[in-house]
Amino acid sequence: MRALPGLIRLFPVAVTMALAAEAPSAVDGATIRHVDRSDATCGGRAPCYGSIQAAVDAAQPGDTVQVRAGTYVERVSITGKNAGARSEASRIVVQADPAVPAGSVVLHGAVAQCAQGHAIQLQQSRFVTIRGLTITGAGGTGIALLGGSSQNVAIRIERNRIVGNGAPGCEGGSGITIASGNAGTLVLNNVIAANGRNGIATLDADGGPHTIVQNTIHGNGWNGLAATRAHVLLLANNAITGNGTQSGSTGGRVGVRRETGSGLPAVTIVLRNNLVCGNRLGEQAGPVLDAVDGANLTPTGAEGPGVVASPGCEVPTLVYRDLAGADHASGTLDDDPTPASGSPLIDRGLDPRTLLRRFVLHSARRAPLHGSISARWRPDAIRSHPRSRSSRRPSTPTSGVPCR
Repeated sequence: MRALPGLIRLFPVAVTMALAAEAPSAVDGATIRHVDRSDATCGGRAPCYGSIQAAVDAAQPGDTVQVRAGTYVERVSITGKNAGARSEASRIVVQADPAVPAGSVVLHGAVAQCAQGHAIQLQQSRFVTIRGLTITGAGGTGIALLGGSSQNVAIRIERNRIVGNGAPGCEGGSGITIASGNAGTLVLNNVIAANGRNGIATLDADGGPHTIVQNTIHGNGWNGLAATRAHVLLLANNAITGNGTQSGSTGGRVGVRRETGSGLPAVTIVLRNNLVCGNRLGEQAGPVLDAVDGANLTPTGAEGPGVVASPGCEVPTLVYRDLAGADHASGTLDDDPTPASGSPLIDRGLDPRTLLRRFVLHSARRAPLHGSISARWRPDAIRSHPRSRSSRRPSTPTSGVPCR
C-alpha cells in the first residue's frame, strides 16, 4: 500500500476546489439575473430574460441566474465562464428560484438526437454551480463536462433531478458525463435515474479528482457509475441501486464499473459508506475495491475489501418508501427516493466532513492546479441531514423532489 500517501495527497484538491473552500466574498456588482419563459417582466424583477441561455450568456463573475417555474426547452451551453477566476468569490450559480415549488423548474432537452443532444454542456469554465433543476428529455447527456483543452475547474452539480436523458444507443446518453481533466468536480445530492446509459460516466483516460457524494443513482440503462482508466474519484454516501435496466451486457450493467487494463490500481477510486444493491449484473466490476474502501453495503458483502452484507438491500421496497412516486411508474420525474422505515440508508452513512478532513490532515502537500488557486477547507460546505446529527446515506428528499 505504498501508493496510499500519494493518493491522499490528490484528494485535498477535491476538498479545496469542489467542497467550497474559502468562504466567498461578494463580487462587486454581482447581479441576480431572472429567467421566465412566460412573463417578460419576471414578476417585476430585473434584469429579466426569456431563456436560460440568454441569462447565462450575460452572466458575469459572482452572478446568479435564477430560473422561475416552467418548462424550458433548451440546449444550454456554458462556455468560457469565469475563465480567469482563481477563487470562490467568482462562482456563477445557475439555479431554480428558491421561492418556487421544488421540481417546478424543468429543463427539457431541445435536441432529440444523440449528437450534440446535451441539455447542459460546460466547457472552459470555472467555479460554476448547477442547482435545483429537473433535467430531462435530452437526446444525449443531461449534463456534459467537456475535457482536454475544453476542460473545466470546480464545477458543482447539486440538488438536481436528472432523469430520462439519452437513448440506450447513444454513446453519450448518460445523466452526467465528465471528460478528461475537470479537477474539483462535485456531484452532490442529486437524483440521477432512468437515463439511457450510465447514471454518471467519466470519459477519456484520466481526470479528476471528482467527488460524488449523497446521490441516488437508480434504474439507469447501463451502470450507476462507469469510470474510465485513471480518473480519480471519491464516492461517499451514495445509493446506487437497480441499474442495468437495458438488455445485454456490453459496457456493463452493474453498480460501479471501472475500466479494466494493466496498471490501473483500485486505489485511485475510493468508496466509503455507499449502498450498492440490486444492480442487474452485479454490484461492481473491474479494479474498484481495496483496503482504502470501507463500510459499503451490498446484498452479500462478498465483492471484496471494504464491503459488508446488507441482506435484502436489493429489494427496492426495503430501501425506498415509494420509489415509483405518485404516478406509480418507475423512471419518471416524480420518482421518490425517500428511505423506507428501517431502510439501510438511514443512519449508516458517514459525515463527509470527517472523511475529507482526514484526507486534508494526512496530506503533506497540495498539488498545484491550473495556477495558484487558493482555497481552504470549509467545514460547513457539506452538512449532515437536517433531521439528525448523524448522517444518512444518501441525504434524500422528504417530499419526492431534490432538496434545495
